[in-house]
Amino acid sequence: MPTGYRTPVTADPTHKLGFPLYDMVFRPATPWPYTPGGTFPQHQDPQGKPCPAPGNDAGGYAAALSYIAGKIGLSDYSSDLRGAYVALDQSTWSDEKVDLLSVQYAPGNGFTEAELCNLKGELQQEFDWLDNVKTKGALTPEPAARSRTLARRPLRSPSQRRPLSWETTEKVAALGDRVRPARSIAFPGIGGF
Repeated sequence: MPTGYRTPVTADPTHKLGFPLYDMVFRPATPWPYTPGGTFPQHQDPQGKPCPAPGNDAGGYAAALSYIAGKIGLSDYSSDLRGAYVALDQSTWSDEKVDLLSVQYAPGNGFTEAELCNLKGELQQEFDWLDNVKTKGALTPEPAARSRTLARRPLRSPSQRRPLSWETTEKVAALGDRVRPARSIAFPGIGGF
């Protein structure tokens, strides 16, 4: 029965060829910690003391996650705080980290103090990871400084660029007609651009 997935066919006399990227792409999604099917690790509180042992009540953690989202200014994501990781395009999560430190346990919200403590530790770690991805993945000035062209002339926004003169525009258009083939040489029957 066809599954729609195909493994690349290759010859490997040693039988050691693996497809780790293929396996990663098509494996089932990994659930977040403290969700159904996820892990329930024990974290530390902000003072470095271990939180009470975590339970495995995903419902309690869902209530704590919703409570935290409201307290750190992300109440639009109270049903899925981690959805904000993708939806919000912000440079850092430092404000949320500070706000998270001030979230205190209040009984009667559907979760225990241990669940809140462990979830706060997990979210602090996730916010740190998000910041690391943003700072490591962002463009830094070093590559631009190494490039003589970029170091001499700053980039301009489209509104700051000087428009081409009519004469230059005509030359570019004429050149384009001579360079652009009527049909592709490599693939006959396929038109030019």
